[in-house]
Amino acid sequence: MIALVDYGAGNLRSVEFALEHLGVPFRRARDPVELKGAAAVILPGVGAAASAMRELEERGLADALRETSLPVLGVCLGLQLFTERSDEGEVPVDCLGLVPGETRRFGAEGGEFPLPLPHIGWNETRLSGDPLFEGLREREHFYYLHSYRASVAAEGVIAEADYGEPFPAAVRSGHRVAVQFHPEKSGAAGLRVLANFCGTELTS
Repeated sequence: MIALVDYGAGNLRSVEFALEHLGVPFRRARDPVELKGAAAVILPGVGAAASAMRELEERGLADALRETSLPVLGVCLGLQLFTERSDEGEVPVDCLGLVPGETRRFGAEGGEFPLPLPHIGWNETRLSGDPLFEGLREREHFYYLHSYRASVAAEGVIAEADYGEPFPAAVRSGHRVAVQFHPEKSGAAGLRVLANFCGTELTS
């Protein structure tokens, strides 16, 4: 059973559709009690870091995610919430702190960014040999939609892509792993990522 963190994220239903396609049992978790008994946790995300963290804190889910020993998969904004803080908005936002680093807007580290934001669409992604990518090629295409990107230590990066500058496409810290792309919208490669995380075999 996968606990799908429900804090009002916009891509929640699309993640559910993907899990249903894979035949993976899941339930929505709106509070820490509903995380109990799960085999793993998925933290989806579309939107702004400040509002997402406010919802997670108010529901008691932020501390639950920090403290759980269960495997956790962050998706899109979920990856950015894994970092220590986000520069999104007028005031920096404290995030979950599951991986050392920060979330910054593309181009924030110098000069005018040369490409339109948000970064939207399919992008070639360089994958490591991490178990999350078992059965995939070293380079796969995934679907992205974001204007902010994580800035983390190289040893935590397990996949990378380029959009005006290199950025982490996936990060890992122990049992916690997160992807910037949307696996639920990335066709067969994305389903493979979800299946690998959930420990299930693809049937189609």
